[in-house]
Amino acid sequence: MKYAFPGGREGTVSVVFKQEAGGWCRLQITDDGVGFKADDQHTQSLGMSLMYGLAGQLEGGIAISNQTGVSVMVRFRRSTVDLPQE
Repeated sequence: MKYAFPGGREGTVSVVFKQEAGGWCRLQITDDGVGFKADDQHTQSLGMSLMYGLAGQLEGGIAISNQTGVSVMVRFRRSTVDLPQE
């Protein structure tokens, strides 16, 4: 929030968690904030370290998009976590 919406700028943050076909799960966090420089997604900031750490712990992958705001998607196999059945 602090970096996505500086100076009191208003915006939207979306958090989506979905179970997908083939035993995959997707966690996607998106905002419509100011975005960041291309090099910033590989920095050692606390937020980015947490996202890469989460993906690693879940034996999954991470994708970052910096179009209108920022979108971080972590995909992992359901078998790596104990999720309740639908």
